[in-house]
Amino acid sequence: MDNTALRAGLLSANGACSATTEAERRLQSWMPTC
Repeated sequence: MDNTALRAGLLSANGACSATTEAERRLQSWMPTC
């Protein structure tokens, strides 16, 4: 697992719905955080 995935996981755990990077946007497409 790379840092991007880890960071996205932390953001999801914190309930952050604002994706700032392309990778985060792509992760949120299959990770229902909101």
